[in-house]
Amino acid sequence: MRQIVWTLFFLFSIFLFGEAGVIVPGGYSYPDKNILETSEMRVDVEIINNHANVKIMQIYHNKRDFQMEGEYLFTMPDHAMISNFAIWEDGERLKGVILEKQKARRIYEEIKAKMVDPGLFEKKDGETINKFSVRVFPIPANGYKRIEIQYTELLPTPFLKMAYILPLKPLIFKDYRNEIENFSFSFSLKTDVPLDVDSMDLLSPFDINFKNPSEYLKNVKLNENEINFKFQSRDVNLGEDFALYTPYKIEKTSFSLLTYRDTNKTRIDYSPDNNGKVYQDKNGFFLGNIFVLEKDKEGVEKKIEPKNVLIVFDNSLSMKWLKLVRAHEITNYLLDSLNPEDKFNVIFSNNRAEKIDNALFIDASPSEIEKVKAKINSLLITNGTDLSKLADELKKYPVNTRVYWVTDGMPTIGEIDDKNLESIFSKLKNLTFFVFGIGSDINKKMLTKTASSSSGYFFHFYETENIAPKLKLVDQALSQKPLSNFFKKFDKNDIFHMLYTLDDSSTVFNKSRVSLVGQYIKPINTKLSVEYQKDGEKFSYEFPVNLPEKSIENEFIKRVWAKARIDFLLAQISESGEKTEWINEIIALSKEYTIVTPYTSFLAAPRSMIRPRSIIPGDPVLRVKTDDNIVSVTAKFQFGLVKKLEYLKEKGVWETRFLAPTYLKDGEHSVKLYLIDRNGQTIIENKSIRIDSTPPKMGVSYKLEGNKIKVIADASSDTRRILGYYKNIPFSIKYSNKEGVSIGYMDSSMITEGDSVKFILEDFAHNTTTVEERIFF
Repeated sequence: MRQIVWTLFFLFSIFLFGEAGVIVPGGYSYPDKNILETSEMRVDVEIINNHANVKIMQIYHNKRDFQMEGEYLFTMPDHAMISNFAIWEDGERLKGVILEKQKARRIYEEIKAKMVDPGLFEKKDGETINKFSVRVFPIPANGYKRIEIQYTELLPTPFLKMAYILPLKPLIFKDYRNEIENFSFSFSLKTDVPLDVDSMDLLSPFDINFKNPSEYLKNVKLNENEINFKFQSRDVNLGEDFALYTPYKIEKTSFSLLTYRDTNKTRIDYSPDNNGKVYQDKNGFFLGNIFVLEKDKEGVEKKIEPKNVLIVFDNSLSMKWLKLVRAHEITNYLLDSLNPEDKFNVIFSNNRAEKIDNALFIDASPSEIEKVKAKINSLLITNGTDLSKLADELKKYPVNTRVYWVTDGMPTIGEIDDKNLESIFSKLKNLTFFVFGIGSDINKKMLTKTASSSSGYFFHFYETENIAPKLKLVDQALSQKPLSNFFKKFDKNDIFHMLYTLDDSSTVFNKSRVSLVGQYIKPINTKLSVEYQKDGEKFSYEFPVNLPEKSIENEFIKRVWAKARIDFLLAQISESGEKTEWINEIIALSKEYTIVTPYTSFLAAPRSMIRPRSIIPGDPVLRVKTDDNIVSVTAKFQFGLVKKLEYLKEKGVWETRFLAPTYLKDGEHSVKLYLIDRNGQTIIENKSIRIDSTPPKMGVSYKLEGNKIKVIADASSDTRRILGYYKNIPFSIKYSNKEGVSIGYMDSSMITEGDSVKFILEDFAHNTTTVEERIFF
């Protein structure tokens, strides 16, 4: 493989993650409403049978006398997926197109250079949850720019409580007041499964009181099958997320089924061999929900069994600020949930794993709990997170110990590879993990797998959210044992295709929902068998399943299935590494169903600007420049490789050579850098490295203009410079923004038609190409 060197330089700094609904001016690291403000925001939420469709329209106002680029950073709910993105220019709506991510980025930069109006929407590199970035350019001087975002979400139902959350409160910029000049919010919910609206928990940054509506709240409708309202006001401060938690009215274990099948509708095959091919799809799609509910027998008093509890409190540096506030709230709640008969201890997890008491366990008496609370509240955060040391400490604890782990799960010292950590924690079979993941930048995959593989439970808390409603659900998980031997099977299973379970955890508790999505190859009447054990008692159910010839009411099921298929393929890549056929299928599904993935982005631009481009992998060197205070640098690449960099004193940089996989395409790839300074402090930087092994190409033509010959060179977009030589005499060729190509001039009196001209092209990766052309004009 040819050796290609790409260099990454940056200064020692703290990387800021994205916000929920904040626009940051280009070139700035903090939002400033005196430069760019959101003058209008409209949110429309429509929920039908637990499926939410959310539309967000925003208009930005540039208060400067020159045009600017803006980056809109926000976080969507965990289970959401983008379905549309558009920008407006001169009254024209430019709808987003799904492209391979690196191609979208490259075209975006090309179009920006030509002063045309693109918008780029992509998932933030290296993120484990739904954190997105929208780049918009240009926002005219003293002018406005409108964007539209649409996403869908199959709402989670923890312990049979429908949960809808709209993230609105800023995450990192905690002191920033995100004020909207004109704000409107429309909410519509319809459900076949009735809701207990009297037990609803509602949190909102704006005034919503259904019993006594204000003048800003209109069209209120509230019953067990429908919730509707509209809110409109000026100068609204989005200082809190909107959240609605509503229990279902379910009396016993049941099954609901939604289907979609329309053989008259065509599909588009975006796979490389059939790019854009249209065909008739005879398959149907279904979404089934198993609602599990077994009531306790009347007259039987539930025995409270004493338990051994180990609370792991992450007080590493990454848990600072609002994360630490949430961690204290959750930990105090967990301590208060202990019974006097329980035994417990607390481990502080940072660059070490230290117990709060040297004994294995201590009594959960009120006095001991208050002492522990006082120690935790006075605790200082500590540099570094070594999860391998935590695992070593956990090995000392006996069978049936419960671990309540309050953390973001981000390792910085020792073992930092996710696969290895998952393996290490999965071997702690004597423990049951109840994981309380805190933050918008958590190691969700590792934490979820640790909880589910131990028959525990995973809760996710954003650092900005009001956690009170979720804490009510914590009791449901902590007060019961999971159902054992849970089994589900369709009769005539051979008619089903690519069937997936949608829930994050493989553990099933009483009062929970198990969601299934898949394809069926022909209409048929069959049945679903469900079995499980609760407290040693066996329960069995059979539910009729009618898969119809035609069903066109629930087309959204196709996207739910496509997202499940993409998630399955991404999990395969995470476990086994990238394969071309997996990546191609992800990209094809992403294009067909407009789903943003780690391999794709939305690009909104005039269609004439969006061109195909072929890219080939390279074999790069990573170089990192830091200040003199850094003593160690480790890189964790997007494709799973972890490499320690060597310091080259003569060059003043850290360097490592790595073998890029053969399937790796040219373009930007994420790399996470772990930097340790002389004081032992660890800093994590999320950066991108650009890999480029494709030499630039060029087409050239000539035009006689008076006594000059105009040289018109149409070169690859990543060409850095072009050198022209006629009879070994150089002449200048420079890129013209106006013409969109590189232009040079030669004196016609010095040139004979048919002579050769040599061109040397160099791109930003220092790939070079030599082109010789004869002059004809």
